[in-house]
Amino acid sequence: MVNNFYYNLLDFTKEGKLLVAISGSVFEFDNSTTTIKEIFADRDQKEISRVCAHPEIGIFGVGLSDGEVGVVNQQSGKMMQRLSTQMASRVSALGMEGHILGHGTKHGSVFLFDIRSRRQKIASFACHDQEVCSLKFSTLDQNVFASGGNDNRVNIY
Repeated sequence: MVNNFYYNLLDFTKEGKLLVAISGSVFEFDNSTTTIKEIFADRDQKEISRVCAHPEIGIFGVGLSDGEVGVVNQQSGKMMQRLSTQMASRVSALGMEGHILGHGTKHGSVFLFDIRSRRQKIASFACHDQEVCSLKFSTLDQNVFASGGNDNRVNIY
């Protein structure tokens, strides 16, 4: 695993399988069978800085070290969408709920995407003075989410 305090390289899928990002690949660990398999490899071998499983369906998001975000089908391992934010720095926070994928940047911004559409961003927020370290959607209302940053602030939207 990459030795970087700001990376979040683990998440559990809705089936309870553990996703682990190592360099440019994502591996799935199934505790019930104790099997490990590579389920995604970035074609350009970009370093993955975030991984985030969707809480309800079999997809996950990957944030790359160059600012690109991808949505991956968990079964096929295929990248369904690549979402560009024109940010040249790592994805520092990632969250998914319903049809919304959100990601935070090293520069304090939060971007939202509708994963059902090919449109790039549906919303953006310049909300922190420093890096966004955490992003979480409400499980009760997908229109509500919170972000936490290195500026020691929590914002609720």
